[in-house]
Amino acid sequence: MDSREFAGDLVVPETVDGLPVTGIGERAFLGCKGLRRAVIPKSVRSIGDSAFCGCSGLREAVLENGLQSIGSSAFTECYILEKVTVPESVRKIGSRAFNECRNLKKLRLPGNLKEYGNGVFTGCTSPVSYTHLRAHETAANL
Repeated sequence: MDSREFAGDLVVPETVDGLPVTGIGERAFLGCKGLRRAVIPKSVRSIGDSAFCGCSGLREAVLENGLQSIGSSAFTECYILEKVTVPESVRKIGSRAFNECRNLKKLRLPGNLKEYGNGVFTGCTSPVSYTHLRAHETAANL
């Protein structure tokens, strides 16, 4: 099945045929407009570049503790994405990761985030409630 045909909720399994699922590949769900909710388990360490780019129907991304990096443009153009909790385990968020997420209202970021690229939240036009930022940072820095 072409990933662009997927519709509804996506719950990524922790294992497939007894092997751990450790990553979401680049462009894995690119343009999957019918995707509504994505749950990424603790076994996944990385979300690749543009993995969910253009998933214009995505409303929520549940990222479990264990995830270490979110690739560039991973959630770009997820226009109605409202809520994302970035777990404490994430150390890196790539450039434009949440670019054009115009409906993003709730975002929780880890206090120990080590690296984030340019324009992570460019084009996010809704007022966003950011929590758990380090004291010296503001949303404008992201």
